[in-house]
Amino acid sequence: MKNKDEVPNGKLYWLVWVTIEYKDKKPYYAGVAGCEMLIDRDIRRGYKSMPEHVNKMDRSLKGKIVVDDMDSRSKKYSHAF
Repeated sequence: MKNKDEVPNGKLYWLVWVTIEYKDKKPYYAGVAGCEMLIDRDIRRGYKSMPEHVNKMDRSLKGKIVVDDMDSRSKKYSHAF
C-alpha cells in the first residue's frame, strides 16, 4: 500500500539490512540500517516505502549504521550488531 493510513491496525515491524564484510578472514558487521514496515495480518496487507528500503540498503552496503528512526525497544535489539 502507498499510504500508512491504509493500514490503521498495522503492527510495526523492522526489516534490518545487515552488511557483513571480512577482515583477516573473519566476518564482522560493516553496516546496519532499519526500515519500518506496518503489517495487518487480519486484512493481509501492509505498508512499506520501497524508496526508503532501497536507500537504507544502500547506506548499509556503504558501511553506515542507521538506526536513528527505530524506536528504543527495537533499537535495543539492533545493538547486537
